[in-house]
Amino acid sequence: MNTETEKMVYGVEDIQVMLSLGRNSTYSFLEKVYAEQKPFRVIKIGKSIRVPKTSFDNWLNGKGDD
Repeated sequence: MNTETEKMVYGVEDIQVMLSLGRNSTYSFLEKVYAEQKPFRVIKIGKSIRVPKTSFDNWLNGKGDD
C-alpha cells in the first residue's frame, strides 16, 4: 500500500507554476474561472482557492471537463 496520498486538488501556487503566470494574473484568472466554472472547476473555501486536479488536468490536456 502506498503511504503517500495522491493530491486531489491544486492550490493557487501550483496553477501559477504550471501556467507560468504571475501571482496577480493567476488570481484574476482563477476568480474568472470560479465565476463561470469553465473551462474547469474552482472551489473556494473562505478565501482559499482550490482547483480539482482531474478537472484542471483534463482542461490542460485538451480533454474537456471531468
